[in-house]
Amino acid sequence: MNPGFAGITQQQRLVANHRIQWPNLPQAFTTYAASYDIWVDELKSGFGLLATTDKMGSAGWRTSTANLIYSYKVKISD
Repeated sequence: MNPGFAGITQQQRLVANHRIQWPNLPQAFTTYAASYDIWVDELKSGFGLLATTDKMGSAGWRTSTANLIYSYKVKISD
């Protein structure tokens, strides 16, 4: 999820993604991601969490990250 989109809707969102890059290779690159975000009207802010993990082909390398997401809504004009 793009951090700027955290809380862009009034409803809570839960998203899961899975991607296989070059699926015809025997050891394809694989990515999993999950995110959650919510809008808090009193704070004019969106908050969220994004977690990803990548498995990089036959090298067996794996990276995992977890990120907190924040956005603030500013009214520029009427």
